[in-house]
Amino acid sequence: MFSFLILYLLTVILIELYNARLVQPVIIFVLVKNSSVIGFRNMHKISTSVTFDECHDLIMMKVRGVATANDVVSAYEKANLYAKKHNSSKVLVDVSELEHRFAAIDIVNIMPKVVHHIGNLHIARVVGFEGYMHDLFLQKVKRFNISAENFECFKSAREWLSRL
Repeated sequence: MFSFLILYLLTVILIELYNARLVQPVIIFVLVKNSSVIGFRNMHKISTSVTFDECHDLIMMKVRGVATANDVVSAYEKANLYAKKHNSSKVLVDVSELEHRFAAIDIVNIMPKVVHHIGNLHIARVVGFEGYMHDLFLQKVKRFNISAENFECFKSAREWLSRL
């Protein structure tokens, strides 16, 4: 009974922290062995929204959360499908609230898949302060002669795309 109470209180605390946006989403897995909680596992979860801006003829995509390498590939696949649907070659991607949960070497490994999806697009990315992975992504994508740039604000990104 005591271990159940501890588990219940821990779950309530995690839910409250998550609702206050103080922790990342987690999947709780519990194995009770000799009345003790074994552990927790992080869940990689992203939220993606995509819209078409008719005035500027561009696709706008917001990606937030905690991403795996496969999540990054999937996001750019969605952008490509949406761009084809609206006959647009300009994509503004806001990744300022995206956290990468994969090794830097994985960017090299996923780049051929990403390039397959964005090869015919112009990509303007609004990036956050943790720029290392964003800068590495941009460096690798440019090696494939993709038209892409990172920006600190939405306005600059949109202006760059409007000049193309």
